[in-house]
Amino acid sequence: MSKKAKSQKSEDFDPTDLEAISASGDPASQFIVKIDFDYCGVSYVGYQILSRNEIGMLLVGLRSGAQVGTLNMPGDWYEDFDISELDGAFSIHSADPGDVAAMLSLFGNWVGQTSYFDSVLEAARAGPLTIEIAKQFLKNAESADLSKMTSITDEAAEALSKHQGGLSLNGLTELSDEAAEALSKHQGDIILGLTELSDAAAEALSKHQGNINWESPADWIAQVRATVLDLAKAEQFLEDDESTDLSEMTSITDEAAEALSKHQGDLWLDSLTELSDSTAEALSKQQGLLSLGGLTELSDAAAEALSKHQGELYLSGLTELSDAAAEVLSKHQGEISLNGLTELSDAAAEALFKHQGDIILNGLTELSDAAAEALSKLQGDLDLSGLTELSDAAAEALSKLQGDLGLYHLTKLSDVAAEALSKHQGHLVLYRLTKLSDVAAEALSKHQGEINGMSSADWVASKRIKNED
Repeated sequence: MSKKAKSQKSEDFDPTDLEAISASGDPASQFIVKIDFDYCGVSYVGYQILSRNEIGMLLVGLRSGAQVGTLNMPGDWYEDFDISELDGAFSIHSADPGDVAAMLSLFGNWVGQTSYFDSVLEAARAGPLTIEIAKQFLKNAESADLSKMTSITDEAAEALSKHQGGLSLNGLTELSDEAAEALSKHQGDIILGLTELSDAAAEALSKHQGNINWESPADWIAQVRATVLDLAKAEQFLEDDESTDLSEMTSITDEAAEALSKHQGDLWLDSLTELSDSTAEALSKQQGLLSLGGLTELSDAAAEALSKHQGELYLSGLTELSDAAAEVLSKHQGEISLNGLTELSDAAAEALFKHQGDIILNGLTELSDAAAEALSKLQGDLDLSGLTELSDAAAEALSKLQGDLGLYHLTKLSDVAAEALSKHQGHLVLYRLTKLSDVAAEALSKHQGEINGMSSADWVASKRIKNED
């Protein structure tokens, strides 16, 4: 059985019917539209009454590039296919008002298998608000719902600015500066579901003469941007960083990032959950500690930008790090914290060993021998305080590390591993290691650096006293 979708067209089907009917005439006029469609041997035949405006929306949905799912297939078979497969499945069955009235009387608004009508119309309403949809709305605002549109083109915004009446665009999640400028010229009230606004968009909408979300534009903008780190907040911080707290800001504008790039001091931006490549590029110029602990992912381009940052870089919220991002971040000159990582591939460890500075990897609970070997070549201190165990081979590898080694939560250490770590040349942190065998104690007493801030001999002696107690 072929999985190729196939449209069944009536003999008198004219492919220009839908286009021609939607192009002119009363938007509220109603038609009986037929679907005749076959998918893998399953037929979908039905009739639904649509207004001229809805027919226009049907065409928009067919061109949306969305995916739709199979319906009423045998067993549990379900798959998605391109909505364009339905192009040609719809035709005008009747434009006679008498036929429409008869169908309404006998069957209601639809009869047969019409589920794909809803799928296509839903795709139109959920997609970008295009100039075609805006024109349909301007013909008959009552029969077009714009509230589910998640984005809007600049051309559509310009067209809607001429609408005489309210605009409900509460589905929008983004708005370009050009679209905001266009909508600001609209004479009625506007409903907007936006949670973020750029500086330019806020400036444009502040000039709007009507209400936005039943409030003055100024009040609404202030609420939306309460947690937006904008240029004004950035400039206030630069003027007096002691009186301005940026830690609660959940988003940042490019203008603010560019301003903060001139700051020579600590920047704690741990509530930011997203970072654009352009923002990362701007913040990379800041000199001082930069903490972005709220980020859970980082694009390779953003990693490339941040690798140029001069100072401590805290990316403690990252839960994954691609090998490519690790390679890029290895170029960073300064301490880097990646405490959110619970796993580290051998390739990523191999990349990070090239880093010239301290690395904090306290989120790791396991470390392969190969990764330990790679990290041992690091030129800086290494904090692995999340490890509770360490293999003999990993201990042997890490003993070659030239910087300090943090193993805060290590609770046990074999005699072989203790012998290996005794050869380490930097300071050791082993706060949770409470018991030592005589062999391990003897080995670690010869360590040349401090252990937990004490001389190795004194630290071993303190452990022996506790063990005796």
